[in-house]
Amino acid sequence: MKTCLSLFHGRVDPKQDMEEQGTAGPVFVCDYVQITYAQHIQMSNIDCINDFAIVEEDLIYYDGVYYGDFSIFPEENLSDEEKLRIREYSPELTISLIYSKDETNGTRVR
Repeated sequence: MKTCLSLFHGRVDPKQDMEEQGTAGPVFVCDYVQITYAQHIQMSNIDCINDFAIVEEDLIYYDGVYYGDFSIFPEENLSDEEKLRIREYSPELTISLIYSKDETNGTRVR
């Protein structure tokens, strides 16, 4: 059985005052999800481990959007709407504990 990690409550500006629900983000399908000290999320498949660092006031950054919430659930519980949001994880689109975003030019650095 696979596990899903769904990002939601997104905004482009991490300082944005959120009075309404933000945008729905990607859904990633993986073997398992591990959260460490509420600061690091790892998703693993048999051949790799992918990760997100929780940054900018407790937000997760992915593909130009900061997400305030995430949910973890079994793949069999995917709604039709969530199935449309399934994406392949791309490490260059996030800030992780291995890489961080260089604010001067947007490139990823170790």
